[in-house]
Amino acid sequence: MTTHDTPAPSWRTYADMIIGRLEASWPPRTNLTGRTGAGTPGDADDDPDARDDLLALRARLPGPSPTPAAADARCDGDGDSDADPQNKADHADARPRHRLPSHWLSLAIRLAATPEIEEAMQNCSARRTITLITGFAAGELDLATRLIRKGMFTPDQSTTTEPCHLGPEDTVILLAPGVRDGEISRGALAGFHDRISHALDRTGGLILLVPDNGALPAGMAEAAPTVLRLAPLGREVMIAHLRHSHSEADPVDEAALRGTLPEDHLLASLPPAMLRLALRASSATAVAEHLARLCQPPSKENPDLDAMAGDSAALTAARRLVADLRLWQNGTIQWSELSRSLLLYGPPGTGKTWLARAMGNAAGITLIEASFAAWQSAGHLGDMLREMRKSFAEARRLAPAVLFIDEIDAVGSRDDADTHGSRYHTQVVNGFLAEMDSIAREEGVLVIGACNHVTRIDPAVLRPGRFDLKIPMPLPDAATIHGILKRHLGGEIGPEVLRELATAAVGQSAANIDAAVRAARSDARHGKGELSVALLRRHLDIGTEPAQARVDWRVSVHECGHAIAATLFGCGRVTRILLTPEGGEIHRRLPQQEGLLQDLEAQIAYSLAGRVAEGLVLGRLSAGAGGSSDSDLALATRLALHIEMRLGLGEDGPIWINAPEHELLRDPRVRARVRQRLEAAEGRAARLLTAHEPLLRAMATALQQQRELSGSELDSWLHRIAATEASQGERVVERPRLVLDRSASASGERATHAVEDTVTTGPTAPG
Repeated sequence: MTTHDTPAPSWRTYADMIIGRLEASWPPRTNLTGRTGAGTPGDADDDPDARDDLLALRARLPGPSPTPAAADARCDGDGDSDADPQNKADHADARPRHRLPSHWLSLAIRLAATPEIEEAMQNCSARRTITLITGFAAGELDLATRLIRKGMFTPDQSTTTEPCHLGPEDTVILLAPGVRDGEISRGALAGFHDRISHALDRTGGLILLVPDNGALPAGMAEAAPTVLRLAPLGREVMIAHLRHSHSEADPVDEAALRGTLPEDHLLASLPPAMLRLALRASSATAVAEHLARLCQPPSKENPDLDAMAGDSAALTAARRLVADLRLWQNGTIQWSELSRSLLLYGPPGTGKTWLARAMGNAAGITLIEASFAAWQSAGHLGDMLREMRKSFAEARRLAPAVLFIDEIDAVGSRDDADTHGSRYHTQVVNGFLAEMDSIAREEGVLVIGACNHVTRIDPAVLRPGRFDLKIPMPLPDAATIHGILKRHLGGEIGPEVLRELATAAVGQSAANIDAAVRAARSDARHGKGELSVALLRRHLDIGTEPAQARVDWRVSVHECGHAIAATLFGCGRVTRILLTPEGGEIHRRLPQQEGLLQDLEAQIAYSLAGRVAEGLVLGRLSAGAGGSSDSDLALATRLALHIEMRLGLGEDGPIWINAPEHELLRDPRVRARVRQRLEAAEGRAARLLTAHEPLLRAMATALQQQRELSGSELDSWLHRIAATEASQGERVVERPRLVLDRSASASGERATHAVEDTVTTGPTAPG
């Protein structure tokens, strides 16, 4: 907490001097064109072309040629170009001072607050010096050039923005890329690089102003001896601003302002228009209070990473990334030692955006939210790529920051079989790869991506270095749901009832739960009653009627049949089983196998084991194993067909036929062989489950009651399965080694789509 005795920052005196110089020369006077300067970037009073035209004209006339400083004086309308510089300074100081526009004042103070800039400005007039200043928004470059020339150099220092100037060799050259419509175009960037090349041939000092290192020629950032980063807007900058802009009405109470103003990272992320609106308040205190309101999100929209319940792989990875970021901020570790990017993938509504926001809050840094939908809504390809570059540039400018990019699966893949729009997708992917590579070369930005369909993303996007960690974010478990309900209802519903609701709501997304609570509150308001558990259960779709219980029992039997088959057939390690409103889900870690015929036949038996379990326990089959193209029956049929026609393991021997699957199945002989394999697999699964029917029923009962089996409890059931098999004197199938990458994620296991399989099945949602 900042206290009343916090000393003023050391740069404040320097800022006061700069502001004094700027105020003494404000507003601009009549320029060469005869117009009065309006004080906005681009006015002719500071036009280097106009000044050099004057120099060229005077060079052709009799008498001594003017110096660049004198020419600048003539361009600015500050008197005779042959006047003594000191007289010019005295003349300027004698002019009445004027208040600077708020955006001039703010940027001037940020320049003064930039670490080591005062010394750099003193040294840059020496021959052959190069000073690089980064961190500008594109729209600030022109104004920053004006402020540096007018406020940070003495009147006798010759400066120019034209590398091919006619002045003396000790003239300081200031260069920045041209900006149009808030963006640096490719043409402007090429021109900027060309001007740098010309400037390097001169011996005068060189100052380069850029948003980030990506705007520089290759190797320029590494070669520059002095690299400074523009100070962001923060509390101390804001206090210095208010001392100049709001001290006339009332004295500025700096201690009170430090206690009222938002945190630095929140101020830094304020849009310029919002800041300028706040500065219209009549007093410094009113400005601070206005800014605090602007930066304060609603309490329930301010996620807290430490308060989140559960120990999922995604939450664990998020906490470790934030902890490492804090160590980097403290100087304990190097940026190169951090994992700097994370991709979260899973069903809609599982809290991927919420987790990214919580990471930004926990680290106390700015969160920049972007999405492919927002980028693409800007217009055609060029507009889309421009908006993409703006998001990345904003993240670099506000570093340290979290850049959250939603809907990354919309980037597509260059390997997509659908050739329609392939050129567009190729350019989008290439543009995104270029931005990811660029941001990886700079320090301070964590990139968090989110998507629903990770398999649709170009492999080049997913490689380490672009996305270091790839973590699934499945539907929340009971502990996470309890945390969500407690955040919404902690003071209204008792803890025991909350736990019961959380257990009953397993299988629903975080978004569904949030919406259900809002709907229940709405019903209570309009019904003139209290929020009740019955209302919550109704909107959470937690049924208590016999029909719902029958459905849950069937789905539980189905999923536990899969789990037992996976364990004993060696088809992978089951990591989670849960009931959902649409049916059920089983998650398993896929094994590393040789692709032998017995491995494939075991996989077919696993796919059909849920259907077999229903018939064994309930006597009748449901449609839950079929339906969609990724259902149990579809997967089993496809694999049996591939054995016969594409894998060289069927009756026809080493044959591979490139024909659609439905065309192959039209052949009665092929269809008969596929059916024979499926029925054989069903018989194999039936023999296995019949031998373990008591265990199947007990496990299904536990799943129906708890709606989820995971962690140590699930491991206990899996051990019982293996133990029962061994006690019956039968051979326990040895499970192949699981594919684990213990260096790739915070949980110790690489949870990517390549090694994890999640199948949704059940009578209410085929598949």
